[in-house]
Amino acid sequence: MPKEKLEIVTLNDVLQYFAENNAATIGSQDLIQDTFIFAPGNEDKIQEILDKMWSPTNLLIWGTRGVGKTLFLKKTYYDLLDEKNKHVMPIFIDLNKVYHFADSLANSSFLSEKERGPLQNELLEYYIRVMIYRGFLECLRNRNLDNKLLDFLKTLLGIDFSKKQKISEIRGFLEKEIIYLGAPFSAQDLIAGKLTLAPNISYREEIQKLLTNPYSEIFDKIYRALGTRTFIIILDEFSMLPARLQDAMMGNVIQSLESKREYTVYYKIAVMSGRYLIDTQTKDMYQHGFLPMRFEREYFDIFKGADPETSIDKYYEALCLNRLRGMAGHFLNEKGSSMEDGMQVENLFTDSNGTNCFKMLVNFAGYNFRRFLTFIANICKEKPEAHCFTEEMILQQSNSHYIEMIGKIKENPELQQYAQCVDSFLTELVELLPQDTLYFALSDDQPFIIRALEYFSIITQVTDKVKENRKIPVYLLDLSTYVASKKYGLKDVHEKFAKGQLAIFRIGNIDKVPVFNTDDLKGIQLATKMDEKYQELARYYQDILDLESDLTAGEDKTYVSKSIDRIFRKIEQKFKEKHTKDSLENKLKSFESRFENVLKADKFLKNDLKKEDQIQKTLQATLGAAAIKGYDQDKEMAKLSKRANMDNRLLEELVKIKVTDDFLASIKGNQTKIDGLANLLPTEVRSSLIKILST
Repeated sequence: MPKEKLEIVTLNDVLQYFAENNAATIGSQDLIQDTFIFAPGNEDKIQEILDKMWSPTNLLIWGTRGVGKTLFLKKTYYDLLDEKNKHVMPIFIDLNKVYHFADSLANSSFLSEKERGPLQNELLEYYIRVMIYRGFLECLRNRNLDNKLLDFLKTLLGIDFSKKQKISEIRGFLEKEIIYLGAPFSAQDLIAGKLTLAPNISYREEIQKLLTNPYSEIFDKIYRALGTRTFIIILDEFSMLPARLQDAMMGNVIQSLESKREYTVYYKIAVMSGRYLIDTQTKDMYQHGFLPMRFEREYFDIFKGADPETSIDKYYEALCLNRLRGMAGHFLNEKGSSMEDGMQVENLFTDSNGTNCFKMLVNFAGYNFRRFLTFIANICKEKPEAHCFTEEMILQQSNSHYIEMIGKIKENPELQQYAQCVDSFLTELVELLPQDTLYFALSDDQPFIIRALEYFSIITQVTDKVKENRKIPVYLLDLSTYVASKKYGLKDVHEKFAKGQLAIFRIGNIDKVPVFNTDDLKGIQLATKMDEKYQELARYYQDILDLESDLTAGEDKTYVSKSIDRIFRKIEQKFKEKHTKDSLENKLKSFESRFENVLKADKFLKNDLKKEDQIQKTLQATLGAAAIKGYDQDKEMAKLSKRANMDNRLLEELVKIKVTDDFLASIKGNQTKIDGLANLLPTEVRSSLIKILST
């Protein structure tokens, strides 16, 4: 292969290494390992977290979006898939997809309002069973148990293979089926109100029957076929389910915990702070042996030993160097020297004046690794021709981040009623906090708006402090919010970082963390009164329903009518609002759907779904192209190796996922398909792929 001509690196070159910023869309074990990087010195604490996840216990894993729940859960899943754990069967179920599937049903014009609810429940039940079946196939593939496949299918599905054509290429069947089962329902069918499996799935009729079986019966069959003694069910993105489906799912989880003597079922359930709705069942979950695990607190504990600022700098630096290792020897730095391995962060985050901005970026990211990667990716997109990152770029990105986060609440029609509460709370909080302090505690019960701010990581609960013999949650205010509220410019921020005044990772004496209650903050008072108002309206509405029920039972019509009128007059006098029964019902529905509106305000969800669909389609396309004539590995390696800029590492990865030379030629110029293929490859080879498809 001809020697590569090196060019001075640009942020456009850097982008491909950071385009993947969400563990939910990182599918392969290799890509998870590429992201699961921690600097030396934290191994014991990291292992402690993994030990909790591997352990035979039920866990509720709390944390804000992007803090690393999915990353650790996928790491746990792949570790447990190892052949040495033959009596343990891990099953990873991404409930984010159910949210989008349920949304398709909700938008169906073929269904009435009464029909949608039961169908969404049924969809959840079907999806869980399909994912359990898919999980078993993944275990067979990863543990090289191909010889068990036919017996497994016969036991589980009751297929009579003596009357059906046997699977000639078991390994090929497993690869294809696992991919096809990743998207078991088509959007078109769901919009039409149909819950039939996609046509490319093998044994559709038999699997469709399986979808009505109790969980216990499915686990029994698996135990008999494979001898599995421990099932570990990982439910990721549980908080994405609508409240009603969360309730239904938790009921099923509790029911399935009644394990047989022969095997045991354990659950690891990831829930988002500010989005876990089943507070009424939380006590039940703990009574059934579930243990809470607060992820921000785990991270806080990881870095609080030694110097926390140095520790977390090393963590993010290790993550960057791992992502950027593919740049070494392929690009020149701004001074024209070849970029050396281990120097990528130093080269890319130091400007022409010698100012290094990496620590500033780390502080704005906080404990949220996704935000860290997103900031880098966004700057690369906005400044593609630049050769390095600067403090100015990072501050601009921080201000944009703040505007976007606050805008998700203020610009959503259903959440605008809370805009004044948010403004008031944040303004007062920043004024009341000691200078350049970002930690605070809230002593009273918090209203909805605090949970919404947690969801968007504007505030993050990191630990507790004890006051008057009770635990009080300690929060960290997002640095972007603090800086924007203070209206700090670049000079202010630079000087404060230089003096170590903005202590993001150093809480200091926890006894001195200021404690606020409802009376201290008008924003919380407003939000609390708003919550109380809706609770009172709900009581009035229930009184109306009770009166209507009395009417049906024979109560005097005039008495009922006057009583209902009195209720509406009370509402008007107290809240200065005129209502009918329908308008009151709609207002209460709006209140009850606040959390769903928080989700709809989060554009990351739609971006993640698009990326998942993109990856899914690319996987199916590569399989389809390989299956047309059969995949001849030696022949394809010979063809692919002749392409300009092809290197051995990229060649190896392309062959691993059965990419043909013809398939590469077919996607040239199609950025969507190129991105889909790139997301299937380790970050270090993506630059080579881009170069190949651009020449």
